[in-house]
Amino acid sequence: MRTDGKKGSYEWWYMDGKFEDGTTINVNFFTKLSVAINQELNPIIEVTLSKLDGTTRTISRHYKPEDFQSSKETCNVNIAGNTWIGNLKDYTISFSDKEENIELKIKMKSISESWRCAGSGDGLANFGDTGRYIGWLIAVPQGTIEAEITENGKTEIKKGTCYHDHNWGNYPMQDM
Repeated sequence: MRTDGKKGSYEWWYMDGKFEDGTTINVNFFTKLSVAINQELNPIIEVTLSKLDGTTRTISRHYKPEDFQSSKETCNVNIAGNTWIGNLKDYTISFSDKEENIELKIKMKSISESWRCAGSGDGLANFGDTGRYIGWLIAVPQGTIEAEITENGKTEIKKGTCYHDHNWGNYPMQDM
């Protein structure tokens, strides 16, 4: 984790994938939405699953601040037992929502080099001498994905391609 999650900062971990059957998935773990930068820590997980039959399922869950834990040394985010763990090459994401009757177990493997924007390799884009910045790490510019998706008791294994990035900052992107 690159920020403290307090007022004046935001951070998120994002991935999208496209499976061989055309199904797409998008998963986001947020400390808070960047439009809510002046709020305290307000963890959110959003999952969108779009199928070839035209159905799209979006789940957006808010959690208590005490449900959020993360490491400053490595990618290891835990929101109420849902996890995002990785090391620039391999990542796992687990998500379960009993109310929505869905469980995801995702494995991503990078097949290209990670990339950090701007600066001296720190991933920061600074806005003059204002102290404002955004950070952007494209951890998996291109990768493979294998997902075990359980919905309403039915489990499917899907494979495909994916992308994953990590954003943080104290300057909302919508204000740039």
